[in-house]
Order: sequence, then C-alpha cells, then structure tokens
Amino acid sequence: MIASMVRRKGAIVAEYLQDRESYATVSMKQSFACGRGQDNSLILDTATTNHVFHQRSRFIAYKELDNPIEVRTGDTNCFVQGFGSVRLAIKTDKGPRSIRIDDIRHTPGFHTNNFAYKAFKKRDAYLDGRNNWIRKIKDNSCVAICENSPSESFLLQYAGDRLFQWVHIDLIHEEPGLSNKRHVFHFYCQKSKFNLAYVINDHKQKILVSCFAQAHGMIKKWSYDIQFVRMDQEAGLQSDFDAYCLINGIWQEKNTHRYQGT
Repeated sequence: MIASMVRRKGAIVAEYLQDRESYATVSMKQSFACGRGQDNSLILDTATTNHVFHQRSRFIAYKELDNPIEVRTGDTNCFVQGFGSVRLAIKTDKGPRSIRIDDIRHTPGFHTNNFAYKAFKKRDAYLDGRNNWIRKIKDNSCVAICENSPSESFLLQYAGDRLFQWVHIDLIHEEPGLSNKRHVFHFYCQKSKFNLAYVINDHKQKILVSCFAQAHGMIKKWSYDIQFVRMDQEAGLQSDFDAYCLINGIWQEKNTHRYQGT
C-alpha cells in the first residue's frame, strides 16, 4: 500500500491522472499504544488546505525551518518543523504506481498524515461522495478511488465494558465568540457517545475541575461512575485535577509529549 512520501504545489494528480489509484486509509486492528496503524495510513482531508505529515523518516526531500511555526491544537502546541516531499507507492487496477507529493508540512505533534483535497481541486478534480471517487471535471474520468472501510487505528484504544467506564476530556483553545473570546471544555464517552461541551471564559484549573466534577456528578446520579479518563497534556489540568481524581478513584491516561509536539 503506502511505502513513503513528499512536496510540490498543486501537482498531486499530474502523473497518473487517468489511472484508478487507491488513496484511502489502511484499515488495521492497531491502537495508539502499540503498532500505530496511522504511520502507514493517509487521510484525504476535505477540511484542510495544507498537507501534514508527522514522520520525518518518510520524506525523500526535506528542508528544516530555522524557526518552527507554532500550531495550536487544543490546550497544547505543535510545531511545523520543516517542509518536504514524500513519495507514495500505491496499488491500482493497472498495477503498482508511485506519485510524488510536494509542499508537505512536517508536524511531529500530529497523530495522522493528512493530504488536502484542495490540491486535487486545483487540478480540475472533484470528490464524488456517493461513490468515494475523485473525478476529473473536464472528461469525468476517474482519478482516484478511496478505500471505503473503517480505520480502526483512529478509534480510541478501548471503549470500556460499561457506560462511562472510560471517558475523554479535551480543552479547545480560545476562539472568537459573538462578543468575546471563549474556550470549550469537551467531555465525551465513546461507549455511549454521550457528549458535554462547556463554554468557559478561561481555562483556569478551578473552572476546568468544576466542569469535570459537574459532569461526573450527573453520571453518578444515573448510577454510573468513571474509572478512567483520557486527555492530552492539558496545561490547565494539574494538581487540583489530580487530587480530584485521587479522591474519586479515577485513573488518568495522558497522551505522550511526543505526539503532542512538545
């Protein structure tokens, strides 16, 4: 499927424009804890304008930045360390092919490898959502076929045996609101798909612990309890939150600094 990757503006589909090239993410039974299926997967992202790759070893051409560019992701920071090019080895209905992709941002703090759909549009291609194809506008020939299967490596490692046994919390950085700047504290249970979002004025530890305690109290009224909580390396969740979890018998599972880019 995918061997390696790279950078060139708007030239993603130039080499094999008429071939039925498979671009999709690879479905693997792996998790964040071991194996990291994301390292061998690509996401064709319709919501971004930039290519992002997190593995330095994949680049065949690379230029490191003297001053890394800061990227905000939740309550943590990632950095664009450099730019480069990657070559993809893919399988098509006409046999093995390879394409070179340029202008990729190397961001170690990202969990996944993303390629921007906008680059395809620059080459007069569009996404056929019904059939998961990328088609060329002028002659309607197929440019790429997206593999339509769930990628289990991007799911949470374990959802738990019962509701609310494992929950995830995240702090979304300040965004412009209607009249001021706000933060969003997000509480999520994968097992039940239950979500709570608290819009708060700042991310002081006292406020964050109060939000989590309110959600925890609601769950306990439903005769459930939290055993594990997953989170990023949130700067606002420190000693007070640790003390709350200790008193209530809640284990914390934090993502490593490596994947947060710090």
